[in-house]
Amino acid sequence: MLGLPVDPYSAYTILQSQNYGCVDEILTIMAMIEASEGGQVFLTPFDDDEKKAIERIRSYFRHPSGDHLTLFHIYMAWRQAS
Repeated sequence: MLGLPVDPYSAYTILQSQNYGCVDEILTIMAMIEASEGGQVFLTPFDDDEKKAIERIRSYFRHPSGDHLTLFHIYMAWRQAS
């Protein structure tokens, strides 16, 4: 785990993802978290005026299991659109 340039929690998650066959998905989620200030760019409204619009969009991508899978839904929608 010390050889990976991420925090211990992320390193453990990446290494364990091999056991579940989801390495690509975990690397995508971890990259989005690292590149977006912990995912806040995708999950927190910037302005009160935008709150309703952002909440409507967020509800489309929201996953009941939490923010990590919400980020993955955002990525998959972007990938399909491009």
